[in-house]
Amino acid sequence: MRSVRFAFALVLGAGLVSVPLAAQMVVSAKSGLVHYVEGDVVLGDELINPKIGHFPDMKEGQVLRTEAGRAEVLLNPGVFMRLAENSSVKMLSNRLIDTRLDVLSGTVMIEVAEMTKEQGLTLAYKDAAVEIRKKGLYRINGDAGTLQVYDGEAVASLNGQSATLKDSKETALTGVLAPEKFSKDETDAFYRWAARRSNSLAVANLSAAKSLRDSGSSWTTGGWNYNPMFGLFTFIPGTGYYNSPFGYAFYSPFTVYNGLYYYGRGGYLGGSRPVYNGGNPVYAGNSGGIANSGRAMTSAGPVGSSVSAMRGPVASAPSSGAISNGGGVAAGGGISAGGGGRSGAGRGR
Repeated sequence: MRSVRFAFALVLGAGLVSVPLAAQMVVSAKSGLVHYVEGDVVLGDELINPKIGHFPDMKEGQVLRTEAGRAEVLLNPGVFMRLAENSSVKMLSNRLIDTRLDVLSGTVMIEVAEMTKEQGLTLAYKDAAVEIRKKGLYRINGDAGTLQVYDGEAVASLNGQSATLKDSKETALTGVLAPEKFSKDETDAFYRWAARRSNSLAVANLSAAKSLRDSGSSWTTGGWNYNPMFGLFTFIPGTGYYNSPFGYAFYSPFTVYNGLYYYGRGGYLGGSRPVYNGGNPVYAGNSGGIANSGRAMTSAGPVGSSVSAMRGPVASAPSSGAISNGGGVAAGGGISAGGGGRSGAGRGR
């Protein structure tokens, strides 16, 4: 059955969009969906307490702050922002064509799966500004005042200076902009956590892309897709596939069979679930699992460290002020919400 667009009830007082359970397609209207949290994370003045089918969104002027916790935020379609402990960012503009954030403290990592000409993404840090130009992986260490470009391309500007940074380059964001090489092999706990988050989203991409393919849905531009089995959003490219800097593949509906499935079969190769190893699927049998960071709390209870544990009751479509049924988004990215049972926003304990 092909996807059908449904009407949506906009709850203005609560700043939410209620999505019917049977709804399939919802178009992303703004950046800033708080997708996943671990530990204590505060939006504005309120501690984030995940609710069933609800993902809070960052409004312009709001500050998202992690204390003894971490957070993941969805920005433009295909752009993930992740915050380490004791970090804070302020949303300056949540428009898809001109998303701008101010890094106030701590460490922020940006994974960009897609960056179209219609999208804009700029990070401010004190007097400096960093414009993200291409897909890749970027990190601002606010306490040290540095920008690192693992992959991709960014332009840093400060007091009339400008410097273009590409793969494996870093620069201080105070004083003189002087890009120099750094080793991408030197990682820390936050980097490894971000890699595990990318892993989880890549796993969710498999069944989401297959579901879109099997349903006959038209999916021609990259966007967010809500996977009810996992209770989270994942990125699905419009065509081809995306290899993340962490080594995990995200497939479009038109390539998911080429990558992981036999044509015409309703399961994984050999009936096994794929486990990623450096971006390549390894089939470990039905008991195989994919490690996940911490314990995400959904309505089905704590989610453990394996994919099998993440397969709880089917989740409901999410509601958030960051999504609407309006069209005309320049980037063409979408948030797709699957119907079914229930789940809430991710929350570590």
